[in-house]
Amino acid sequence: AYASAAEGEFHIVATDDHTAPTSYVLRRGDGPSGRAISEGRLVTVADLPRSGERDPLLPGAAALLAAPIVGRRRTYGVITVSGATTQL
Repeated sequence: AYASAAEGEFHIVATDDHTAPTSYVLRRGDGPSGRAISEGRLVTVADLPRSGERDPLLPGAAALLAAPIVGRRRTYGVITVSGATTQL
């Protein structure tokens, strides 16, 4: 994730093993990745289909960890790692 363009918006580059990098604008609170940014804490979802959540960065993920990148004065972005199966 990169520095925000507007307050509460982050320019994101996302990719996985099977897709080319794609650019997004992620807002605070959008899915687990956005929640990690807005809450400033690690968000773990072991079973996305069961939870009913969907992450806009990794829509096909079955499970994920989203860790905010936090500095002294602000949150700079998020690193999100997903798994193709549940129960990371």
